Amino acid sequence: MLPLCELCALPPPSLPLAALVALPVALYLIYLGGWALGGLVLFVGVVCIYEFMGMTQPGDAPTRLLMTAAGGALMVGIMTGVLASDRGLLAFTLLPIGVLVYFLFRTGPLDTVAARASMAITGLFWGGALLAVTAWLRTLPSGL
Repeated sequence: MLPLCELCALPPPSLPLAALVALPVALYLIYLGGWALGGLVLFVGVVCIYEFMGMTQPGDAPTRLLMTAAGGALMVGIMTGVLASDRGLLAFTLLPIGVLVYFLFRTGPLDTVAARASMAITGLFWGGALLAVTAWLRTLPSGL
């Protein structure tokens, strides 16, 4: 016989307890804003990119770590305003080309290069850039 949690598709009891502990901390960091919020967003974004790469690049640990590091660097560049310069914009636009070249010269089937590269680029911009812009909006005078 299956346990009750599996029958009703409820999460294990440890997940709600973890959320109960993490929620007040996250709300306090959001309330503080500034670098506290930036650190929270960076942590959430890096975890998001890492998990997304795990789903789209299964069994490829070096790619998973490299794209997670690139996504974290992208987030820091957006949140600090480094990418607002001309050189930053150039780096931002060359990032997808660099990812494509990485997958093009990586071992693996050539017919899946476009799919693997597009999934990695999606993870970088969806998990990294989108969350970083959310933290950046908090710094505007009207706040968020």
